[in-house]
Amino acid sequence: DDQERQFVSMATDYFNQIIQASAKRAGVTYVDVSDILNGTNLCSGANQQDITVNGATAGNDASIPLPGNPEGGGIYSHGLCIIDDCIGQESFHPNPKGHELYSSRVLLATNQLTINNPEPEQVDVPIPNEYFGFNAQAYVNYLNGDSLDEYELAELANFVSGIIDYKQPSIEIADLLPNSEVTVELHSDPINLGNFSVSNEGVLNTNFTIPDSTTPGYHEIHIYGLDRFGNKIHKYQPVIIGQSIDDFDGDGVNNDIDSCPTINNANIDVDNDGIDDACDIQAIAIVVNPPTDPPDDNPEPECSEKYHKHYCEILDWKHNIKHKFKKCFNFWQHGKKITKKEHQIKKIGILNVWQSISRKIILSNLSL
Repeated sequence: DDQERQFVSMATDYFNQIIQASAKRAGVTYVDVSDILNGTNLCSGANQQDITVNGATAGNDASIPLPGNPEGGGIYSHGLCIIDDCIGQESFHPNPKGHELYSSRVLLATNQLTINNPEPEQVDVPIPNEYFGFNAQAYVNYLNGDSLDEYELAELANFVSGIIDYKQPSIEIADLLPNSEVTVELHSDPINLGNFSVSNEGVLNTNFTIPDSTTPGYHEIHIYGLDRFGNKIHKYQPVIIGQSIDDFDGDGVNNDIDSCPTINNANIDVDNDGIDDACDIQAIAIVVNPPTDPPDDNPEPECSEKYHKHYCEILDWKHNIKHKFKKCFNFWQHGKKITKKEHQIKKIGILNVWQSISRKIILSNLSL
């Protein structure tokens, strides 16, 4: 809606100011890329070749949780999941076409990366405008020289250790002040989830219940306490609260048969591999252009003309593996009656193996 668009616009503008100020302090060149996606499609349902930014996707940076199996990562069936297990980290980030625009701007602004960096410059943290409110402005003023005694910086941390029951996460965090007290809250509208005692060893290991009245969607669990030296700490971890115990993403498809249980299905399959693009490892169609008679004067560019050689090799290999897997899976399934749930668990289980393999391949290419 309009309020969300205003927030994104204001936040992006302010983040760019922060990055520019940080670059001045570090003595590195700042390149303004705030307008490079103007005139392109982001996540608007346009043709795949016109889109420059990924939408929400399960991605290929984390295993897809198995339905109804907390030990296998399927904590979404318990009404809550760690955000990295729900949504791929490439969601709402530029796709390969978008990265080409970034690359072109950087190369142009730096004369092919040959210009010298400026000398470091001591600059203040930019003051946010009135949109962010007086408290935000006052806090930045503290950062620019006033005392920070009244503030403790929030630190992203991993402390949700599991789910013991529906919407009942357990947390574990060490190096706290022994026998002190920790407050746990759910944000964005702060909801106090309880005050808990730290053990003699300085460890907090407890569980709590997310209220049923909590609005489904993105939230953060915040912990306030003291470290082992008595300093204030503030840690938080993003989570996603599900719609219901049977249908996490609320799309009308039960978790046990939903190919994308944590995000709504895109209902698009551009590479025709039978996997919804929202949960596909790489939803890029591999097109082999048949020869035309007479020959086409403007043929579709080959993959190697648009992307890096290693990237194209991986795409081609993945496509062949997926094609063979699908044929083999259909043959193996023929004549054997299995439930939809068994089919989905087998398919997702094999995809987990593929994701592990593809991560190793990509990492090895990057290390060359």
